[in-house]
Amino acid sequence: MSVSDPVVLIHGAWQGSWSWDILRPMLESQNFDVIPVDLPGNGADGSNPAATTFEGCLDYLDDIISDFKRVSVVGHSGGGVFASALAERNSKVTRIAYVAGMMLPADRTFADVRAEGLEGDDSLPGVAPFLEWSADGKVSTVPRHIAKAIFLSDCPADVAHAASAKLTPQGDAARSISLTSVDRVTSLPRFYIEAIEDLSLPIVVQRHMQALMPGALIADLPTGHVPQVSAPNLLADLLVPFLKGMRDAEALEPLRPLQHTASLT
Repeated sequence: MSVSDPVVLIHGAWQGSWSWDILRPMLESQNFDVIPVDLPGNGADGSNPAATTFEGCLDYLDDIISDFKRVSVVGHSGGGVFASALAERNSKVTRIAYVAGMMLPADRTFADVRAEGLEGDDSLPGVAPFLEWSADGKVSTVPRHIAKAIFLSDCPADVAHAASAKLTPQGDAARSISLTSVDRVTSLPRFYIEAIEDLSLPIVVQRHMQALMPGALIADLPTGHVPQVSAPNLLADLLVPFLKGMRDAEALEPLRPLQHTASLT
């Protein structure tokens, strides 16, 4: 039995638990109990993505951790919003790691924060302009060639091809969201792992979120948007000490300035 808190892995939009398949055994080899989730509506449960709600996803996550006393949570991309929301409402969450994640302040959507961070620069539009929408505008799909070019830009061609085939439609009601409070989130040890070469969530936006939500430990990886696929060893090396609680005291130092505390290049 692991002596560290179990680790809940929350995927980003259009993804699933499969996105952690390479990283998961690396964490398990360090004696973690690892729980990669499939959020409702991502295809794994057979439910209609158009009917998926943010609250429904949080209820699902509450149920996932109901048998544990404590958990650490890792959120990738849009999964960062769910990680924050779960920590805000469930006291079992002890620490949060964001992997190129959406670490949003209260009452701000990612669209708001992205626009502020980019300051009108449209040279890195992400996947948004290329999404294919259902007739009712409630569900979006990322074309495979766009996923390869933007999400999986630094992956070998065969890896990008296989991963892009696993993406599923995403309900917009569970994606365009904001948080009403981050009071508990900001009291927990937090770790933000940047993806420097990210074409989906540009580094300038990642750093704008860090400035809006100061207090997180910060490290960078020389990767695109999904380091758990393109550089899992580097990601594991950063995550393991944090998830073991070895950096909690450092993360909770009062008034710790915004700065990089670790870096792998």
